[in-house]
Amino acid sequence: MKRRSFLQASGFTLTAFFVSRTIVARELLHGFWLKIANPSVVKDARPIPAFTPFTPPRSEGMRFLILGDWGTGGREQADVARAMARTATQSGCDYVISVGDNIYPSGVSSAADEQWKRKFVDVYYGQGLRQPFFPTLGNHDYKLEPDAQIAYSRVNEQWRFPARYYTQKLTAKDGTTVQIFSLDTQLVDRSVAGAAAEQRAWLDSELGKSTARWKIVFGHHMLYSNGVYGNLKPLRAAFEDILVKHKVPLYMCGHDHDIQLLKPVNGVSYLISGGGGGHRDTSWRDNTIYAATNMGYVWMVVTRDGIHVHFHDADGALKYAHKVISA
Repeated sequence: MKRRSFLQASGFTLTAFFVSRTIVARELLHGFWLKIANPSVVKDARPIPAFTPFTPPRSEGMRFLILGDWGTGGREQADVARAMARTATQSGCDYVISVGDNIYPSGVSSAADEQWKRKFVDVYYGQGLRQPFFPTLGNHDYKLEPDAQIAYSRVNEQWRFPARYYTQKLTAKDGTTVQIFSLDTQLVDRSVAGAAAEQRAWLDSELGKSTARWKIVFGHHMLYSNGVYGNLKPLRAAFEDILVKHKVPLYMCGHDHDIQLLKPVNGVSYLISGGGGGHRDTSWRDNTIYAATNMGYVWMVVTRDGIHVHFHDADGALKYAHKVISA
């Protein structure tokens, strides 16, 4: 091997080695922090309203699990995944929607990155959660190579990620149609030139063409939130009027490491499910329908007569249920 080729190969090897060491060190630090940290709290929490779980027949509608901010590789992620698998077995699940920050701390370097097995395959498929995942990119996913997450779709058919933003129409056995629209909100949040205008035009066009009974939009970043990040003006400026124009009933995201359902704004409800691998404090305010922290996930069933959501804690216990919209 020539000296230059040797140095180049050695450089890549050393870079991969140090990146790997850094990832492992940050994972250990994250796990240690979760162990010593006090539980997060919902500030100004109010009594949770009385509710009745939704139990439509398995033959009716389409079922989803909604998860965000998960890929830590830690015990906490595995605990939530086991609870999700139990919910899928007991209540049914057709698809999983991941609202970003899929692999911590920095995303992946390639479709062959060893983190895929340790933080995705072993944790979900290996524990029985084998339904297709429809993901979006989060801010942490952008730190190494975001397009590697798209390339992984060609390696693992469970991971359905055709492009940085995309849409997919789904049809239930009873004929109920749901079309999901995944946005690449990191570029919009960082005000990358042209990103907002490009996705805004795409979303307006695709929503206008959709013939689905229900249209659901998701991305990593929020338009509205009572968590750490609050309301994000760049996201509202880019997408809010498009959601309202096309009467989208629900926008879903992560980014805040908590669970929230907020009252509709001009007909659009806002759901945050960022409890897949960690937790932070959040707040209950006048526009809150439900708020929780210390990890968890959302189970959603979409039927001909509406969109129904169940909120589960990290152990899988049902904490609240709400009908987002009626037909």
